[in-house]
Amino acid sequence: MKIYKELTLNEVIETLKNLPEGARVKGLDGTLHSDRGWYDRSATAHMPDAVWEADALAAALESQIGEVMWGWKGGEYYVHGNKPVYVAEYGTTGPAIGGFEYDPVEDIWEPVGVVDW
Repeated sequence: MKIYKELTLNEVIETLKNLPEGARVKGLDGTLHSDRGWYDRSATAHMPDAVWEADALAAALESQIGEVMWGWKGGEYYVHGNKPVYVAEYGTTGPAIGGFEYDPVEDIWEPVGVVDW
């Protein structure tokens, strides 16, 4: 049985850096914004056709740590590396990232969502 937990932004970045050299990741926008459910936590939009080199996505996410995010109903928050990161459009909620799974048919990695019910 596979068990996933919510990964912090730092853990997502580290996981991406540890994927095999040349690994490609599909499905994430890579631009962080405030999550609608937890304003102080980051989210990135799901973009099914977006493909990143894993190292480039890690660098893009890492470069946003410390940047200002605006809460859905106001307020200034900052991107923190030690908080979970979610997959959701701005103004919506979605699952936290729990890792990445490899699709050998497409030779690509895709995010795994974790829902806390």
